[in-house]
Amino acid sequence: MFGTADFFSQMSGGLHRQANIVFALLFKDFKSRASGSSGSLGIFWTLATPAMNAAVVGTLWSFIGRHEYNGVSAFVFMATSILPYQLVRCGINSVPGAVSRNMSLYGYPRVKPIDSVLARFILDIVLTMFGGLLYIAGLYWFLGLAPTFPDPLAAFGLLLVVFIMMFGLGLILGVYMTLSDTFDRVFGFITRPLMLVSLVLHPGTILPEYARYWVSWNPLADVNELLRLYALGLPPIAEATWPYPTFVAFLLLSFGLIVYQVNRHRLLLQD
Repeated sequence: MFGTADFFSQMSGGLHRQANIVFALLFKDFKSRASGSSGSLGIFWTLATPAMNAAVVGTLWSFIGRHEYNGVSAFVFMATSILPYQLVRCGINSVPGAVSRNMSLYGYPRVKPIDSVLARFILDIVLTMFGGLLYIAGLYWFLGLAPTFPDPLAAFGLLLVVFIMMFGLGLILGVYMTLSDTFDRVFGFITRPLMLVSLVLHPGTILPEYARYWVSWNPLADVNELLRLYALGLPPIAEATWPYPTFVAFLLLSFGLIVYQVNRHRLLLQD
């Protein structure tokens, strides 16, 4: 009995110490963005990026006469589509950089590379989600437009799947981009058309059947289709299902943890 209580006491103490480290790294990251060369604009652009992307694309669709999708405003449609894409882009571009950015801190025994990834991951989620909520609030305030959310719990569950996918990607790429500059450039080139193949700009139902089949292999496309169903009530393509993106998200997370565990000592020896 004493052994069990002692185990949980030590585990609780260890988690508390690591949580303090993650919070300190998160605060350091936030402060560096706010006081960097761009000043507070660094925080502003992180908040404004989802809103600006959705607003610009929605405006372009309006200019060419596409004001709505099955009764849903193009601006609301883009707000729902941009958010998962922006989170995944953070997992590809922003979160991995935390590993190399905090390299000088790994000399402290309790600071690990995974703490840096977790801190950046939390900060990017908070800023991106807050920016998306501000955009939706602005649409409602000025234009009277808002998602209907016929199934809000399912929509939240899908966002959790995206969070897991985002952290797994950030961990994998953070390790390999730190160990190899070539990997960074090659992967960046491969992911350039991500927006086009993720059904961000249009619903999958307008695509021919053979195109829908191939696009459905992209888990982010499935997430976008299902999120528009749960947030806007728009019918998804038949190929979009819950299990596939969930499986990919946990696969990325598992692979990321394995990659980190195998290479953690090499990361500590990097200059």
